[in-house]
Amino acid sequence: MRARTTRYAMLAASLLLLGARPVRAQDANTPDSAQMRAMMQRMMEMATPGPQHKHLEKMAGKWTVSMRMWPDGPASPPTESQGTSEMRMILGGRYLQEEVKGVLNGMPFEGMEIEGYDNFKKEHFILWIDNMGTMMLTGTGSADSTGKVITYQSIYDDPMTGEKNKKMRQVVRIVSNDELAYEMYDSQQGKEIKTMEMTYKRVK
Repeated sequence: MRARTTRYAMLAASLLLLGARPVRAQDANTPDSAQMRAMMQRMMEMATPGPQHKHLEKMAGKWTVSMRMWPDGPASPPTESQGTSEMRMILGGRYLQEEVKGVLNGMPFEGMEIEGYDNFKKEHFILWIDNMGTMMLTGTGSADSTGKVITYQSIYDDPMTGEKNKKMRQVVRIVSNDELAYEMYDSQQGKEIKTMEMTYKRVK
């Protein structure tokens, strides 16, 4: 995130410097003032939070989390655990940051997620890291017409099987102001199966 912000700052500075330079006839590749204004306007539009970010903001707050997992397949009984989540908008309302804490397989579990919407690419994106590994899960997706259901097509590395760039589908649902739902679907032997679901209840 810091790198992206730095790039924006560097781009803005370079555009401003270019705009301050006197335009000479021999500088055929130097944008004129109208082009410069258009470039600056476009950059500002891409950097300004929009309605998609407002939908993400609805998830900000503190939550209790109930998690169910099917490590041995959907036909087996799920394992269940409880945890907490805190979400907040960061960097001027551009990204939603989540911090999850709980117990997984009898061990303390911590995870962090960043969700956002890329105005330039016109797509949602997600990044997840946790204390159970050193890799990250990343994905891109889209929302339905209400903006309350976001579906991500993601990839991750599975150290247990040695598979890299394994595909996964994630669904985030804003059920109401006080309830969220998360579902994870894994690809195994060419089939998609549900491996996890999480229910969030807002702490009042």
